[in-house]
Amino acid sequence: MEQTNDIFLLERLKQNDHKAFNLIYDMYWEKLFAFCFKLTGSKDFTSEIIQIIFVQLWEKRDEIEISNLKSYLFQSVKYQFFSFYKKDKIQSITLLSDIEDYLIDNINEEHPEILNSLKRALDKLPDKRKEILLLSKYQNMSVHEISLLLEISPQTVRNQVSKALIQLRDIMSKGFVVFIYIKLTF
Repeated sequence: MEQTNDIFLLERLKQNDHKAFNLIYDMYWEKLFAFCFKLTGSKDFTSEIIQIIFVQLWEKRDEIEISNLKSYLFQSVKYQFFSFYKKDKIQSITLLSDIEDYLIDNINEEHPEILNSLKRALDKLPDKRKEILLLSKYQNMSVHEISLLLEISPQTVRNQVSKALIQLRDIMSKGFVVFIYIKLTF
C-alpha cells in the first residue's frame, strides 16, 4: 500500500503539486531524522541533512527517476552523511562509533557479507567479553540482569561491554568503513 501511495505522490510531485510534497515530507521526515541522528549524533547536522534532502527532492523533481521513494530518501541520507564526513563536518570517531552501534543493533540476514565480517570480529573477542556483549546487545538484557546471571558486578558488565565495543571498532575500522560505504543499504 505504501509503495502505491508513494508512486501516486511522486507522479503528483512531478506535476509541481505542493500538497504531494508536503505529504511526502510528513510521511518520512521523522523516520529520516531518527535514522540520520543515529549516524550523526547531532541534531544540527541531522536537521541540515534532512533539509538538504527535501530541498533537492523538490528542486530535482522533474529530473530524477525514483522507483522506490523510501529507499531513495534513506539512500540520500546515507550519501549526505558521507558527504558531511568527507568534508570533516562529522568527526571520524563519531562515525566509527555510530556505525558500530548501528551494525550491532540492526545487522540482519539481508547483508550476509557484513554479518560474516561482524561474526569474525566477534570471534576475536575473549569468550567472557563476547558473552556479555551478546547478552547485552542481542538478548537485550540489562546490566543488572547480566550481573545476576553471570555473578559479576554491574560495573564489570559495563566495562566489558565498553571494551568489547572498542575492540570491535578497532577490528572493523581497518578497511571496514569503506566496505560499509559501498555495500551497506540502510
